[in-house]
Amino acid sequence: MTVDGAVILPKQYFSETGRKFPVVFIINGYGSDYHHYSKENGDTLAAFPIDTTACIKVFLYGNYRLGHNVYANSENTGPWADALIREFIPLLEKEYRCNGAFLAKGHSSGGRACLWLQIHYPQLFAGINASAPDPVDFRSCVKENKYTEEPIKNYKYDYEKVIYRGEQGISFNAVYGRRDKNGQVRHLYDYTTGKMRPDVLEHWKRYDTSLYLRKNWPRLKNDLRVKIRISVGNELRY
Repeated sequence: MTVDGAVILPKQYFSETGRKFPVVFIINGYGSDYHHYSKENGDTLAAFPIDTTACIKVFLYGNYRLGHNVYANSENTGPWADALIREFIPLLEKEYRCNGAFLAKGHSSGGRACLWLQIHYPQLFAGINASAPDPVDFRSCVKENKYTEEPIKNYKYDYEKVIYRGEQGISFNAVYGRRDKNGQVRHLYDYTTGKMRPDVLEHWKRYDTSLYLRKNWPRLKNDLRVKIRISVGNELRY
């Protein structure tokens, strides 16, 4: 497996050869990739600085065959967080003039990935901007409370088991779920009966961002102060 990304250097990188720059990771959402940000597609996001500060932009590609890895360590999908932090970033620092300041921004699955990285590596990241992140509280996860046992809706069966390889629910199961006896992804729901599997739900809880923060807030609060910005629609929450 590879951790893929596109590095965009600011023009000052070439004119100020002794200068080091902060790094902004931009993480794609479910189904998109870093090609979305190319000038050929009409998007010039790669060019803008933060305020007046020139930055190295790194567009990360979080998609793989089962969906989006959200850069979390997972029993099924692998140690994506460890690979990014322990392998990708050290290589980036070796190859480019980085000044040690790392920020991240992303939308949807990319926003959830940014938030996950910030709360699990609070001293490494100087701040994140998560736009409409995937569900960060499983009490409200795609309009369902995962902690109340209710039969799965028929439309989910259609999407996840009939259409192609499934929709985003398959991606959630791959990252948050556990393996079955054959080494395959054990899904949260039994798609035949519509019943939730309690053992899988216990595994999912490890990835409930809100639950993690509530449990660990006394330890995290000083390192996370003013580092998290979440926006959904026209509303902004700090």
